[in-house]
Amino acid sequence: IKDELPALSEDGFRSEHQIHDYYVTAFHLGDWLGDASKECDMFSEQELRRCGLDHYPSWVPKNPIHRPDGYWNVSLPEGMATIAVEVELKLKTAQDYRVTSMFYRDEPEIYRVVWMVPTIGHASKLRDGLAEGSPSNIGIHTFILKEDFLKSGWLAPIHFGTETGKSLSFLLGQR
Repeated sequence: IKDELPALSEDGFRSEHQIHDYYVTAFHLGDWLGDASKECDMFSEQELRRCGLDHYPSWVPKNPIHRPDGYWNVSLPEGMATIAVEVELKLKTAQDYRVTSMFYRDEPEIYRVVWMVPTIGHASKLRDGLAEGSPSNIGIHTFILKEDFLKSGWLAPIHFGTETGKSLSFLLGQR
């Protein structure tokens, strides 16, 4: 199959963090597991890692400073929107989140960042770190609790951000 692929920037296919990658895949594919929407494109972390920047779709940021767990590019009433996927099962340092928030501040084509986190306390701490790095765009960061996702899938409610109280499904254009 390698002969059929574009030049790869990195060889490999194995997961470095199997549990994390399991949740990323479930979260990223969600309701589209069997039948992806024709009005959405996806780009995974594996593609971000393996493909050269020149092989990224036009809607994927080509900034190597931060690599989210993937992207959705969805059709919304207001047009196409790029949404970053982040699954954060363990807290990192406040400095890590400051750098991450500056990445998202400097990528204005990213409409929203959806974080799956274990608890509301985790979301609050993460959000505080993001706000330190870039308070002006904190509203683009939305949070889904892992337990809510496991129970309700994309009908899980959003915490914090512009779509607070709405479902992930709503944010992804399934209205």
